[in-house]
Amino acid sequence: MELEDEAEDVLQKACRGLELPYDPTWSLEEAARRLNVNYEALTRLETYTPTASLPDEVKCHTTEFGHIGVNSWQIGTHLFDTGTNGEQIRETSGQLTGITITHGHHDHVGGYSVLRPYVETAWCPSDQPIDQAETLKHGEICLMSGYQFRCLDVTGHATPTHAPKALAYYTDETEVPLCVIGDAIFAGSMGGCRNAAQYEQLMSNVRDHILTLPPKTLLLPGHGPATTVEQELLNNPFLAR
Repeated sequence: MELEDEAEDVLQKACRGLELPYDPTWSLEEAARRLNVNYEALTRLETYTPTASLPDEVKCHTTEFGHIGVNSWQIGTHLFDTGTNGEQIRETSGQLTGITITHGHHDHVGGYSVLRPYVETAWCPSDQPIDQAETLKHGEICLMSGYQFRCLDVTGHATPTHAPKALAYYTDETEVPLCVIGDAIFAGSMGGCRNAAQYEQLMSNVRDHILTLPPKTLLLPGHGPATTVEQELLNNPFLAR
């Protein structure tokens, strides 16, 4: 699976987050310095391929959105995010018992109305207007498909009109520790922010709640391939230092 962002995308996201204009005359090195992203990691993005083996209980459903699609992650019989095509997921998921939403962007909840009648329970972050879903907040523990997941605040990324509450979900009870992270982190990048306040909030939440997880923790993002905490600390221009 290809990466969500190329080097140019990373620089554009950093500009928006810092509320700075992008100057196309900058060299890559100068842009990295001005925008406080890691130059060496930026130059490696073109060939960066994270290595992350999915445990048997984890399955990725990718539905159509943008240039590489949007991921829904199934862990046991529980689905995290519903992508854009609920019927497609129903055909390949087998019996599901629950749904949990990371955030309310339309590509992550587009299949919810199709899938909700077939599951027993659904959860979402506390500010999401999602029908028939219980709300969760940072620090809560929730039992999903027999695994205890801890809710982690990763609020900050946004669409042009909406910056919803966002949660990641971490468990260390699977074969390897894993965290469903929505659009907070992608392999080699992060979710986009529309202003400096959102950018600072997302960076702070990622540093405090995601990068402090065990290095081998499997990160399951909303777009692009799975990765790990330690690989992003080395190869993500926003996070490598």
